[in-house]
Amino acid sequence: MIAIALHTTGALGKLFSEALENVDQREIEGVQSTGATPLQRYRFGVIPQITPVLLSQLLYYLESNTRSATIIGGDSSPRMTAGIERADLSI
Repeated sequence: MIAIALHTTGALGKLFSEALENVDQREIEGVQSTGATPLQRYRFGVIPQITPVLLSQLLYYLESNTRSATIIGGDSSPRMTAGIERADLSI
């Protein structure tokens, strides 16, 4: 599980940074021309552009990691069960 989390963190970080780099500056300039503050420029110029990219990647990795965790759990559970059955669990 840690391996899946570490891989996903790195991959999503890379994808999110690329999404931020590909923001169209013309939209930000359009918002700025209305006299918007820096926070408003970010809110109305950047977030609407990156939200679809971020959500699609986040949902893809959630589905992929759920599938991977299910396969790993299904593959290793018989071995874990056999080990528990063989162990002497008398308290």
